[in-house]
Amino acid sequence: MANRSDWLPPNRTGQLIMAKDWKGVMAAKLNEWNISAAALAGFEAAVQEADSALTTAQTEAARTAVTNALCKAAFEALVQEMRDTKRR
Repeated sequence: MANRSDWLPPNRTGQLIMAKDWKGVMAAKLNEWNISAAALAGFEAAVQEADSALTTAQTEAARTAVTNALCKAAFEALVQEMRDTKRR
């Protein structure tokens, strides 16, 4: 079995759970960590977009190539936000 060295969960559900946890911590530590309101708003928007896209993509009736592509794009943006946040 290969060992993963990446801190990011391998599946979308895990990524979304981690992002929601981070959102709560970031909101609580806004002033202490010098997080701008715009940065927090951008992160929250990425989390909301990914959550909505995943919910739609998991619905069999609404699942199409378009919804799958939108879900993929939303999670790519969320992962980019998360990696940028961690880097800071």
